Amino acid sequence: MRRFAIGAAMFAAVALMGQMALAQNGENTKKLDGQEATFLRTAAQDDVFEQRLGQYAAEHAGTDEVKQLGRQMATDHEADLKQIEQLAKDHGVDLMGHDSEISPQQKTVYDRLSTKAGRDFDKEYTKLLVAEHNRIVATYQRERDHAADVAVREYAGKQVEGLQHHLQMSKDAQKVAWGG
Repeated sequence: MRRFAIGAAMFAAVALMGQMALAQNGENTKKLDGQEATFLRTAAQDDVFEQRLGQYAAEHAGTDEVKQLGRQMATDHEADLKQIEQLAKDHGVDLMGHDSEISPQQKTVYDRLSTKAGRDFDKEYTKLLVAEHNRIVATYQRERDHAADVAVREYAGKQVEGLQHHLQMSKDAQKVAWGG
């Protein structure tokens, strides 16, 4: 009986060490429910979309305020994408294509906006950013409040304040773009 207890204790220790090694390597493959995996995929697409539009705005906007907004969006959403990619990797969520592709609807919007420059671009871009960040903030708040996975909940919660700041920056730039 004593030999069994020692063997069981050794087995538990080896299993614990294996779990610790996986956690240290960022290879936690705890599967997410469908809603959480969809959240990560959509968030990755949104980040790529915001990053690309921000880069375009930094070069083609008509006002310094909107150019600065574009630079900030590109920088912040690129950093956020890296966090999403790591979270997805840790949970075994396949983002294949999402790290380099945007949705068909986003592509249509990007294509339309990328034909504009100056004040025309500024107006449409800031209007879009306000609408997008209203949607994105609500999505992240919902995940913060309801995600079953602790890591997804914490990630979403940490991002809400920055996204609200993006929303306010977009509203401020929109006033400049529309001459208000």
